[in-house]
Amino acid sequence: MKKSPLFYTSLSLAIILGLVIGGYIFGEWRVPTQPPPGGNVDLSVFSSDWIKSGNDIYYDKGNVGIGTSTPSYPLEIGNQLRVWGQLISKVASGTAPFVIDSPTLVNNLNADKVDGYNAADLLGGGGGGGAVSITSITTPCTITGGSGYFTTSDICPNYGPERFIWNESGLSDSDSDGCPESENIPGMCIVRGPNGWIEPMYSQQVIVTLTVSPSTACGTTKVVLTWSTVGASSCTASGGWSGSKATSGTETINDVTQTTSFTLTCIGGSRQPGVATATFIKSGTCTEIVIYRSNTTVTGSSITTRSAADSKCDRGAALGCNINRAFLSINSYDEIRDMPENYSVPTSLPIYVIKRDGSFKAKIANNLADLLDGTIEQTLYNASLYEIDNFWWSFSNGNGSIGYDCPLTGTGTKGNISVTDSTWISASTAACGTYSHSVLCLCVR
Repeated sequence: MKKSPLFYTSLSLAIILGLVIGGYIFGEWRVPTQPPPGGNVDLSVFSSDWIKSGNDIYYDKGNVGIGTSTPSYPLEIGNQLRVWGQLISKVASGTAPFVIDSPTLVNNLNADKVDGYNAADLLGGGGGGGAVSITSITTPCTITGGSGYFTTSDICPNYGPERFIWNESGLSDSDSDGCPESENIPGMCIVRGPNGWIEPMYSQQVIVTLTVSPSTACGTTKVVLTWSTVGASSCTASGGWSGSKATSGTETINDVTQTTSFTLTCIGGSRQPGVATATFIKSGTCTEIVIYRSNTTVTGSSITTRSAADSKCDRGAALGCNINRAFLSINSYDEIRDMPENYSVPTSLPIYVIKRDGSFKAKIANNLADLLDGTIEQTLYNASLYEIDNFWWSFSNGNGSIGYDCPLTGTGTKGNISVTDSTWISASTAACGTYSHSVLCLCVR
């Protein structure tokens, strides 16, 4: 009997079904290598730790790691994470929504617009936690500040607020304190823009340093101004002096009779101008010059500069000295007789000797010229300056000019407290590195 095509088709389907059932019962069943949703097996067959609820899948048995085998958080990714949509935080109010967990500086965090949050809540820098990006710390200081609030020392260590300025970026500064509103805190600045918190910017400013010496004195005085700048191309003086000035230098102002302020304004390219002011303060009227003896003896070789000599005169503050200098000559430009010109020592005041504690005072000359004319009214010994030995380093001749000075010759002139003639200044010489003597100190008060 001839079989129809339908018979053979049915037989083929039966054989295939039998093979599938046999393979399922007797053969090896392999678990799919791709889990749902990409696989074709129900999730419960793959792992009972993952829970399927409708179209959602979740896991609540521990931490999940991607790129790390030791996750410490519910989800920890050992490499980059890229999010195409918003990254939304639902932490409680007052908790930082974002924490930088890095042992090194993060200098490219773009936190200028954190919608709905105070950017000061971001951790990573600044007095209030504002993300601060230090692009460079140079002199003077170029820096991009972060949103939030912070002190100037947080941003630019070792520099005060005069070292940089606000670029207000169109914001108002109603009280002209250099900190755009809406809110100011002394020493800090909080800036809010129309779209949340913004980054204030700092730009370079010309730096000017100006000092006056002496800063205080009695009577008519000569002062020396010293200045330096960073980033300046030209400077202009005002106040107690005037005219164009170099970007660094010194200048002597003679016959200053009252408290006077000296101002120097400097410009440089596109930088903000820099301004510095130094003030000389007239402190009363000088009435006398007193001379006292240093507390210890020193070798002449230890007195190589004016500052080294002056450092031996440690009673200036206790004795109320407006001018306090070592009474000796250092070189041909800095002699005892040059003290009126170099250090504004008045020439008309009476001169006394005193003990270090001020308990004894005796007059030895009517004025500085009388002191250097070859004789004094009484010996320094009689005036109770015999506290160590008879001699003191002067490096001077009897008229106050340079004698043998240790910085140049290795031999020093010394004076004698037991005489009243010119040898009270110029008695003999001694090897600078061998002998130790005291220093006399001149105090104007």
